[in-house]
Amino acid sequence: MKNASQAHLIITVLLIVATLVMNSCGTKVYPSSNNIDPPESIITRFYSDEDLSDLLYGYYAGKYNNLRDLEGDYQVECIRDPRQYDERYMPYVVIMSESGKKAFLFFRPFEDTQKGAGDIVCCIVTGSFLSKDELLDVLYELQDNNATWTEWLPLLEKYECGMSSGAMNHQFILAVKEGVYGIVLSHDEAMVEKIQVIEFTSDYSLMHDAGHSRENGWDPWLILPVDKRENAVGG
Repeated sequence: MKNASQAHLIITVLLIVATLVMNSCGTKVYPSSNNIDPPESIITRFYSDEDLSDLLYGYYAGKYNNLRDLEGDYQVECIRDPRQYDERYMPYVVIMSESGKKAFLFFRPFEDTQKGAGDIVCCIVTGSFLSKDELLDVLYELQDNNATWTEWLPLLEKYECGMSSGAMNHQFILAVKEGVYGIVLSHDEAMVEKIQVIEFTSDYSLMHDAGHSRENGWDPWLILPVDKRENAVGG
């Protein structure tokens, strides 16, 4: 019994020391990832819609550079890690408003110390995702109206969910309720953008055949279907 008590004491002391060391190094301990439960059943702190909009800062960028920068302003409670389906997917944090609006903050994995562990690489804030048919209608309406790049940009930056490595003009990956669209735009001398390629990939395919979506140089980031549902807090 004496040896057991001493061992317990040593373990307790080591845990305390480890916590102090992590705190002194500025290392925050985050909750484990959860890819199953709805975000509203995990999250306890909800914000205003304006608070979520404050996370955005221009195209492709969030106001915060790293998850640790959120401390004091936002609680990180819901972490998703879709790498269980493909190691190239980005983990992300879900933050919600009281109205059910969601912010998705994609970040570099914590173990990726060479590239900046916890660095936020993209931020999407939306109350709901368009269906694949709805987004298709919007895309072709922009094209039919001879929209220029600046007129396309609000849609592209709102739903952009991945990166492209191809050399073809403007390539984008846009999230919809059922999956993602990969699109390629090109412009004429008047800077009017036209759709050159458009391809839909379902979330099911992203979860079971991720390699298919990369054939055109597209590198989508999976947003789990459980996070694409429209949620009313407390509903």
